[in-house]
Amino acid sequence: MAIVGRPTKQPAERIAYSMDFGDRIQPSDSIASALVTARDKASGADRTTDLVSGPNAVTGTVVTQPIHAGIDGSKYIVTFQVTTTNGLVYEDELQIKVKET
Repeated sequence: MAIVGRPTKQPAERIAYSMDFGDRIQPSDSIASALVTARDKASGADRTTDLVSGPNAVTGTVVTQPIHAGIDGSKYIVTFQVTTTNGLVYEDELQIKVKET
């Protein structure tokens, strides 16, 4: 798993973030399921119910998940995990900084 992006958002924003797994999923395979979770970077506490807004969407090899809320000055690790029809599991992460401007 790797942090592949470090976006910044404001606490009131609801933004859809996408993760593309196309560079690892073979043409004969596809995404069977996707799970998106969130945790506080400093404490490691689970913040999925606070930040993950509604269901994710899978389009081909791309998973999109709306993220909302967050505490000003905090950083969160959002993990995108997919399981393929061949049973392979891949993860990538975003480090989202929340900053009121």
